[in-house]
Amino acid sequence: MDKQLLRLAQPISSFVALTVLAWTSPIRCKRGEVRPDDDVYLFFFTDVRGQLGPPVEECYFGACIVRCVATAAARDILAEDGVATAAAAAQAEVMRVAEDPLAQWDWMEIVAALPLERTLSVSGSVRFPA
Repeated sequence: MDKQLLRLAQPISSFVALTVLAWTSPIRCKRGEVRPDDDVYLFFFTDVRGQLGPPVEECYFGACIVRCVATAAARDILAEDGVATAAAAAQAEVMRVAEDPLAQWDWMEIVAALPLERTLSVSGSVRFPA
């Protein structure tokens, strides 16, 4: 079995699949502008409403989101199996949040330190699904 597939703990979600394509495509297009040793980042929020204990009621209108920052070396994203590497990194972030939804509330400091030219930010609404 492919070594990259072994890194995936479970099948990826459609969100992860589409997001990593959006993340890896610009990196591949900027191949000459991104140094292979540079880290590249995927920033997104995930809803933890259903993972809190006690659970938040459905009528709660406030935000129950936490940040996720997937990180990979550009050389790994530019490799032949780069999409699998990106999927493993994004899935690891989702799983990290599932294990401890309230960890790392200092997300603003973490995100502020990310180099914008090597960061893709993805956002949407969990209250208005497609």
